[in-house]
Amino acid sequence: MVKEISPITCSEHCFCIRFNLTKDNKSAFRAEMKSKKDMQEFVKEIKKTKVKVIPHKAWGTLKKDPNKALVSFKLEAKNSLDYNEIYKALPPIQKRIERLKRYYIKSVEAMACTGFGFSLKEFKPVGQFPIPAELPLSPELSKRLGKPKLTAFGIEFEGSPLGLKYALIGFEEEEKELSMLVGSNYQSETIDNIAINAYKHVAEIAKLFVVKKE
Repeated sequence: MVKEISPITCSEHCFCIRFNLTKDNKSAFRAEMKSKKDMQEFVKEIKKTKVKVIPHKAWGTLKKDPNKALVSFKLEAKNSLDYNEIYKALPPIQKRIERLKRYYIKSVEAMACTGFGFSLKEFKPVGQFPIPAELPLSPELSKRLGKPKLTAFGIEFEGSPLGLKYALIGFEEEEKELSMLVGSNYQSETIDNIAINAYKHVAEIAKLFVVKKE
């Protein structure tokens, strides 16, 4: 029996937070982030969720502003994964973010870069983005290269009230889906539930580019 693939899938979710770090807290924060034991526990907790993802964790400071620190978490799906499954893997990430409270961190900049897939059986791109589409090239160039067809494009956004930075949208004929990579960032005055809220936020943005087929 062939397992039915979810109409909305997630291939990867990268989540970062950037925040100010005082000189007094920097060494303690660095030691905690370098802990191999913590990374092993993190991977173990992700495995307990039984979500088929590969977890990654990274950290660093910015050269331009050494008092700014960044923590990044990435979940890579091994195969097409129902996008709701990702929610189950977020508590271990939130657990580590909660530790920032000991460094008196409250306000953070949250960034997400997430890949989604929308089944073309159930969804279609909004009317303003008809793909695939013919790409006009000169007859001479088309003769040399072949008949062109536009199957993907990227859009950058400025001053988005949703914190949307870019969207890369592609038509995947073999998978019969619309692939989408969405990047967003926004300022948050709290770190409570931020791992879940950031994923929910970027998923809701992605859904704005498609409509349900009637």
